[in-house]
Amino acid sequence: RCVGREMVYVHNLLRSFRHPGFVECRRLMSEALMPIFNADALRAAATNALTEARRRFNEIEAIPIDQSNARTILDSWDRASVLIEDAFGVISLLNSVHPDQAVRDAADDALLEESSFLTALFQNEALFERVRSVKPHSIAEKQLQKDLLEAFEDSGVALPPGRRERFQEVSDRP
Repeated sequence: RCVGREMVYVHNLLRSFRHPGFVECRRLMSEALMPIFNADALRAAATNALTEARRRFNEIEAIPIDQSNARTILDSWDRASVLIEDAFGVISLLNSVHPDQAVRDAADDALLEESSFLTALFQNEALFERVRSVKPHSIAEKQLQKDLLEAFEDSGVALPPGRRERFQEVSDRP
Protein backbone atom coordinates (compact mmCIF):
# COMPACT_ATOMS: atom_id res chain seq x y z
CA ARG A 1 0.00 0.00 0.00
CA CYS A 2 1.36 3.41 -0.91
CA VAL A 3 1.02 6.30 1.56
CA GLY A 4 2.66 9.64 2.31
CA ARG A 5 6.28 10.26 1.41
CA GLU A 6 6.68 6.59 0.59
CA MET A 7 3.97 7.01 -2.03
CA VAL A 8 5.93 9.72 -3.83
CA TYR A 9 9.10 7.62 -3.72
CA VAL A 10 7.34 4.49 -4.99
CA HIS A 11 5.46 6.53 -7.60
CA ASN A 12 8.72 7.88 -9.05
CA LEU A 13 10.47 4.54 -8.79
CA LEU A 14 7.70 2.60 -10.51
CA ARG A 15 7.28 5.20 -13.22
CA SER A 16 10.98 5.13 -13.99
CA PHE A 17 10.86 1.34 -14.39
CA ARG A 18 7.49 1.29 -16.16
CA HIS A 19 6.40 -1.27 -13.57
CA PRO A 20 2.81 -2.59 -13.81
CA GLY A 21 2.34 -1.68 -10.12
CA PHE A 22 2.54 1.97 -11.13
CA VAL A 23 -1.02 1.84 -12.42
CA GLU A 24 -2.30 0.77 -8.99
CA CYS A 25 -0.26 3.42 -7.15
CA ARG A 26 -1.44 6.11 -9.55
CA ARG A 27 -5.04 5.01 -8.96
CA LEU A 28 -4.53 5.18 -5.17
CA MET A 29 -2.99 8.63 -5.42
CA SER A 30 -5.89 9.93 -7.49
CA GLU A 31 -8.52 8.80 -4.95
CA ALA A 32 -9.35 11.37 -2.29
CA LEU A 33 -8.78 9.83 1.11
CA MET A 34 -10.84 12.55 2.78
CA PRO A 35 -13.35 15.05 1.51
CA ILE A 36 -12.04 18.48 0.58
CA PHE A 37 -14.94 20.79 1.37
CA ASN A 38 -15.80 24.29 0.32
CA ALA A 39 -17.41 26.39 3.09
CA ASP A 40 -21.00 25.46 2.21
CA ALA A 41 -20.26 21.75 1.92
CA LEU A 42 -18.40 21.82 5.24
CA ARG A 43 -21.37 23.50 6.97
CA ALA A 44 -23.72 20.93 5.46
CA ALA A 45 -21.51 18.01 6.51
CA ALA A 46 -21.30 19.34 10.08
CA THR A 47 -25.05 19.94 10.27
CA ASN A 48 -25.82 16.50 8.85
CA ALA A 49 -23.43 14.76 11.24
CA LEU A 50 -24.82 16.54 14.30
CA THR A 51 -28.42 15.93 13.19
CA GLU A 52 -27.78 12.22 12.73
CA ALA A 53 -25.81 12.00 15.98
CA ARG A 54 -28.63 13.76 17.85
CA ARG A 55 -31.11 11.25 16.41
CA ARG A 56 -28.93 8.32 17.48
CA PHE A 57 -28.39 9.64 20.99
CA ASN A 58 -32.14 10.28 21.32
CA GLU A 59 -32.66 6.60 20.49
CA ILE A 60 -30.19 5.62 23.22
CA GLU A 61 -31.93 7.95 25.68
CA ALA A 62 -35.27 6.28 24.88
CA ILE A 63 -34.01 2.82 25.85
CA PRO A 64 -35.59 1.80 29.16
CA ILE A 65 -33.07 1.49 32.00
CA ASP A 66 -33.96 -2.18 32.50
CA GLN A 67 -32.93 -2.83 28.88
CA SER A 68 -29.59 -1.04 29.22
CA ASN A 69 -26.71 -3.32 28.42
CA ALA A 70 -23.43 -3.17 26.54
CA ARG A 71 -25.09 -3.86 23.20
CA THR A 72 -27.98 -1.41 23.51
CA ILE A 73 -26.01 1.40 25.14
CA LEU A 74 -22.26 1.10 24.66
CA ASP A 75 -22.29 -0.34 21.14
CA SER A 76 -24.88 2.22 20.03
CA TRP A 77 -22.87 5.00 21.67
CA ASP A 78 -19.72 3.84 19.93
CA ARG A 79 -21.40 3.87 16.51
CA ALA A 80 -22.75 7.38 17.10
CA SER A 81 -19.32 8.54 18.24
CA VAL A 82 -17.69 7.17 15.10
CA LEU A 83 -20.15 9.20 13.04
CA ILE A 84 -19.14 12.39 14.86
CA GLU A 85 -15.43 11.59 14.72
CA ASP A 86 -15.54 10.80 11.00
CA ALA A 87 -17.12 14.17 10.21
CA PHE A 88 -15.34 16.38 12.71
CA GLY A 89 -11.90 14.82 12.34
CA VAL A 90 -11.85 16.10 8.76
CA ILE A 91 -13.37 19.42 9.77
CA SER A 92 -10.76 19.89 12.48
CA LEU A 93 -7.94 19.21 10.05
CA LEU A 94 -9.37 21.56 7.41
CA ASN A 95 -9.74 24.20 10.13
CA SER A 96 -5.95 24.18 10.43
CA VAL A 97 -4.74 23.63 6.88
CA HIS A 98 -7.32 24.72 4.30
CA PRO A 99 -6.02 27.62 2.16
CA ASP A 100 -9.47 29.29 1.95
CA GLN A 101 -10.28 31.54 4.92
CA ALA A 102 -14.03 31.00 4.39
CA VAL A 103 -13.58 27.25 4.87
CA ARG A 104 -11.46 27.79 7.99
CA ASP A 105 -14.13 30.15 9.37
CA ALA A 106 -16.88 27.62 8.63
CA ALA A 107 -14.79 24.95 10.35
CA ASP A 108 -14.37 27.20 13.40
CA ASP A 109 -18.14 27.59 13.62
CA ALA A 110 -18.71 23.87 13.12
CA LEU A 111 -16.21 22.95 15.84
CA LEU A 112 -17.95 25.32 18.26
CA GLU A 113 -21.27 23.65 17.43
CA GLU A 114 -19.71 20.23 18.01
CA SER A 115 -18.28 21.34 21.36
CA SER A 116 -21.65 22.70 22.47
CA PHE A 117 -23.36 19.50 21.33
CA LEU A 118 -20.90 17.33 23.25
CA THR A 119 -21.18 19.41 26.42
CA ALA A 120 -24.98 19.14 26.31
CA LEU A 121 -24.71 15.44 25.53
CA PHE A 122 -22.51 14.76 28.54
CA GLN A 123 -24.79 16.81 30.78
CA ASN A 124 -27.78 14.66 29.86
CA GLU A 125 -28.81 12.85 33.05
CA ALA A 126 -30.87 10.22 31.21
CA LEU A 127 -27.88 9.21 29.08
CA PHE A 128 -25.65 9.27 32.15
CA GLU A 129 -28.01 6.87 33.96
CA ARG A 130 -28.07 4.50 31.02
CA VAL A 131 -24.28 4.41 30.69
CA ARG A 132 -23.90 4.00 34.45
CA SER A 133 -26.44 1.14 34.58
CA VAL A 134 -24.56 -1.02 32.05
CA LYS A 135 -22.77 -4.08 33.40
CA PRO A 136 -19.77 -4.34 31.08
CA HIS A 137 -18.24 -7.74 30.41
CA SER A 138 -15.22 -7.21 28.19
CA ILE A 139 -12.18 -5.06 28.84
CA ALA A 140 -13.18 -2.81 25.93
CA GLU A 141 -16.68 -2.34 27.35
CA LYS A 142 -15.29 -1.54 30.79
CA GLN A 143 -12.89 1.02 29.32
CA LEU A 144 -15.56 2.66 27.18
CA GLN A 145 -17.91 2.91 30.16
CA LYS A 146 -15.13 4.36 32.33
CA ASP A 147 -14.23 6.93 29.66
CA LEU A 148 -17.87 7.93 29.18
CA LEU A 149 -18.54 8.27 32.90
CA GLU A 150 -15.44 10.47 33.26
CA ALA A 151 -16.64 12.63 30.35
CA PHE A 152 -20.04 12.99 32.02
CA GLU A 153 -18.36 14.05 35.27
CA ASP A 154 -16.02 16.45 33.47
CA SER A 155 -19.04 18.07 31.77
CA GLY A 156 -20.80 18.69 35.06
CA VAL A 157 -23.62 16.14 34.91
CA ALA A 158 -23.65 16.02 38.72
CA LEU A 159 -23.93 19.82 39.11
CA PRO A 160 -27.24 21.37 40.14
CA PRO A 161 -29.25 22.61 37.12
CA GLY A 162 -28.30 26.29 37.52
CA ARG A 163 -24.60 25.55 37.73
CA ARG A 164 -24.89 23.09 34.85
CA GLU A 165 -26.41 25.84 32.68
CA ARG A 166 -23.55 28.16 33.65
CA PHE A 167 -21.07 25.41 32.76
CA GLN A 168 -22.74 25.14 29.33
CA GLU A 169 -22.54 28.92 28.82
CA VAL A 170 -18.84 28.98 29.66
CA SER A 171 -18.21 25.96 27.39
CA ASP A 172 -20.02 27.63 24.49
CA ARG A 173 -17.74 30.67 24.47
CA PRO A 174 -15.55 30.92 21.36
